[in-house]
Amino acid sequence: MRIEANDVFIGSAGLFLWVSGEIRNLNMIGGTIKTKNGNVGSIAATNHGSIENCHVEITIDTSAQKVGGIVGQNYGTISNCSNTANISLFTSHSQDSFVGGIAGVNYKTTQKCYNTGHISIEGKNFAAYAGGITGSNTKTASISNCYNTGNIRSIADPSGTSYDDYGTLARASGIAGRNIG
Repeated sequence: MRIEANDVFIGSAGLFLWVSGEIRNLNMIGGTIKTKNGNVGSIAATNHGSIENCHVEITIDTSAQKVGGIVGQNYGTISNCSNTANISLFTSHSQDSFVGGIAGVNYKTTQKCYNTGHISIEGKNFAAYAGGITGSNTKTASISNCYNTGNIRSIADPSGTSYDDYGTLARASGIAGRNIG
């Protein structure tokens, strides 16, 4: 499978762009996703529903802002899912960027998930967050019973003009690159 979204302004990509129902027992093995912008996830760019018992091993190579092995943005529930693929993100956008083995940004619930893939982000101009499970876990979100064994790397260009609230550009963590709460 190969997914490419070349629209510079929208560019979100995934097997589904938007999920508001249920996806269960889906395995995605082999293939690539390439895009320039937006939200990117192997299963969905944005999840407002439920994704359960899914496994992905899809190479993601992108310059999008919110990138995850399963979903780019999670506003729903992700449970019993795993990512074993490597994800690389290079961005020079005018806003913070996030990459995670399961979700780029988690706004709600991620539980019983794991990542073994290598996660890498290189950002220029704004903050770059990388996490084994999620790039950012917001104050309305929860992560429980999850683990990561993959390597996590975050590099930010020191010539960037914006720092996050902590005075740094690059953040990497085994679970969440940024945890607000």
